[in-house]
Amino acid sequence: MKKTKLGKIIKKVYDKINSKEFLEVSKMKEKDFTRNRKMDFPKLMIFILSGTKKSLQSALFAFNSRFKFENGTYSKQAFSKARKKINPSAFFSLFKESVEMFYKDSDYKRFHGYRVMAIDGTKYNLPNNTEMKEVYGYQKSTNEQPQALGSCLYDVLNGIVMDALIAPFNANERTLAKLHIEELSKIKTSKDLLLMDRGYPSADLITFIESKNIKYIMRCSNQFIKGMKITDSDCVITHKFAKSNSVKIRVISFPISKDENEILITNIFDESFTIENFAELYHMRWNIEEKYDDLKNKLEIENFSGNSNIAVLQDFYATMFLNNIASIMALDCEDEIKEHCKTNQLKYEYKANISLTISIMKFRLIDMFTLKSQTKRNKILDNIYHQLLISVTPVRPNRTFARYKKHKSQKFPSNRKSL
Repeated sequence: MKKTKLGKIIKKVYDKINSKEFLEVSKMKEKDFTRNRKMDFPKLMIFILSGTKKSLQSALFAFNSRFKFENGTYSKQAFSKARKKINPSAFFSLFKESVEMFYKDSDYKRFHGYRVMAIDGTKYNLPNNTEMKEVYGYQKSTNEQPQALGSCLYDVLNGIVMDALIAPFNANERTLAKLHIEELSKIKTSKDLLLMDRGYPSADLITFIESKNIKYIMRCSNQFIKGMKITDSDCVITHKFAKSNSVKIRVISFPISKDENEILITNIFDESFTIENFAELYHMRWNIEEKYDDLKNKLEIENFSGNSNIAVLQDFYATMFLNNIASIMALDCEDEIKEHCKTNQLKYEYKANISLTISIMKFRLIDMFTLKSQTKRNKILDNIYHQLLISVTPVRPNRTFARYKKHKSQKFPSNRKSL
């Protein structure tokens, strides 16, 4: 089975975690990790990366059973003290490693040659304590529940979170979008396309995207296009925004119900792109909504393993890394699944079960990042792919969904109690 990308990423991350160079740039203080400890730097990294969401002490007990620590189980108190020695940038670095290695070659999905990405934000509930309130803030309407604004740059065709930010709950989404676009320039291709919802259109952001030579499609309101000289359901205009230069824009309009039209603006002027193409493209933006659902309910990103800001940032980027590993696992299975469907003349198109993919990946991650033998790691991957192949789920095209519903702010214990 084709699995070269994931195998290479696992090896690269294993080598990085176990390197002295990575340790030196990842520890908070020069004296950290200079003494022999039961839970050394690589083990700490792997434990946090494994994304355990059960009782912390139970997870540590299970971890202990694998490594046979002397003098009993590694305690919660010892773990909480030790993790403070790791800069959260270490997890950000591994997350970005997964992104850079995925796009290292041209073997990924595109739409008419474009790599299609969405930018969108969401609110994350945080541990209910004074530090979180001071760092990220809270809304009075949520009973002073600390919240952060999360924002992602997301590849809607390949399931890869390319960039992720966590900011105070009242941060500006357009400002975060600019940061994503700056980050995108590091792994930019000749044909990149951004999808954004109607909270994003502004003269400033459009001008900024144009300066980066990136294509965009934005959903906009009737208020935004008020004053524009629109003559057709598909027309190109030059419009001067207040306090801005004139901008060339293509405006697309198509019905989404009997009484409502969708309005999109874009800088794709290629006439071979039809209204139907734009409608199909914008529908892909829904994939980022589904991804936030995965992050919150399947990967339980808000179920933090610690209450400090260091712990929140470590867990946040560890979860983004886990998402990418799970997505690459699912992508690696696609050709085999398609062949299976064709051979057996199945009625539906099938795909890897994302819930099972995440579950298996989290369960076997510790093995994959602790085994020195690449051969043994490959055997684990073979076993994972076999399990995914026999547990596929049907793809149901043209389904419609309501926007992701707000979930209970006190879903996880650390979010309930004020510390």
